[in-house]
Amino acid sequence: MSLQRKLAAPVIGLMIALAGVAWANEQGGGVMGAQQLRSVATPARAANPADALSPGNRLIAEALFAAQRTAGVAWPLERIAASRLDGQNWGKVFQQMKTENLLQADNLGQVVTWYQYNYVEPEPNSYELRSSVATAPTRERNYGN
Repeated sequence: MSLQRKLAAPVIGLMIALAGVAWANEQGGGVMGAQQLRSVATPARAANPADALSPGNRLIAEALFAAQRTAGVAWPLERIAASRLDGQNWGKVFQQMKTENLLQADNLGQVVTWYQYNYVEPEPNSYELRSSVATAPTRERNYGN
């Protein structure tokens, strides 16, 4: 196979690509206009930031919201969710809220456990307790309001 044949396909592909770029520039948008590029790079945010969270992240946001003390200016659920969507991890969000004296818990795990224990209903038939299994006594948790 000659060198000309080996180079023919890549050269033709490059020419087609460049023709597409030239045509797009003639249309006024460049290869991809800035607005188009921006809309591809960053998805549109929901009106309520909490709606854009995954179910697990939503649970953590709701737990942080519910665990706030009533004294002081509480963070709305939207602010908690927006902090996470802006790239902060949950540990940082927890520490900021703890710094503002809004939370009593020692760590994020306590907040989520408290929330699941007090607010989240288990799925029906997700597990069955057998009568032969003894259950551990429960104790009162005081991490929330």
